[in-house]
Amino acid sequence: WVAKTANLLADELDVGPGAVVALALPRHWLVPVVALATWAAGATLAPGGDPAEADLVVCGPDGLAAASAAAQVLAAALAPLGAPFPPGTLPLGVRDLGREVPPQADRFTGPPPALTDPALRLPTAASAAGVHGALDHAALVTAAEDLADGLGVTEGGRLLLAGALDPVAEVLASAVLPLVRGASVVLVVHPDPARQPDRMRAERVSVAYGLT
Repeated sequence: WVAKTANLLADELDVGPGAVVALALPRHWLVPVVALATWAAGATLAPGGDPAEADLVVCGPDGLAAASAAAQVLAAALAPLGAPFPPGTLPLGVRDLGREVPPQADRFTGPPPALTDPALRLPTAASAAGVHGALDHAALVTAAEDLADGLGVTEGGRLLLAGALDPVAEVLASAVLPLVRGASVVLVVHPDPARQPDRMRAERVSVAYGLT
């Protein structure tokens, strides 16, 4: 999915070095996919960024109205297995991630970004992950390592994400932290406090992030 999405961004949406991708997805497995694909294509990710300042917005069904200010919109239905929207349900000009990504090539052959290339454009509001301003790829890795250390995620650990996180923390925890720490992530979209202890035992969770 990362390679296919990166090919779509680079080959058909003209998203590459210097471009900004605003990410407006709720918690979903597509968040790390889009983040990693954006970086593979050499572009900058703006979690929660202003659509009017982005070259592309990637959003879910609830973000279509706000995304209309962007030059290009790629919408995800957030259906099981990445399924597309029903035919004829998207506004004119909006591209369907579920239809556009699967036909792409399974391998992305673009050059990797340099450590000094921009990776994250951060919103004005402070992030719960403790990062501010703009980050290049080297700083992105450092921020994810700091988050892992702060949460106590060790090599091979299993991190559960539940509850509300700001967009930057969501990207760091779901897309970057697992790679720098060799960890797994369990995404809980609709947490039920009564079921949480059983879920954590069943998933062999070592650390929970976002829970009170």
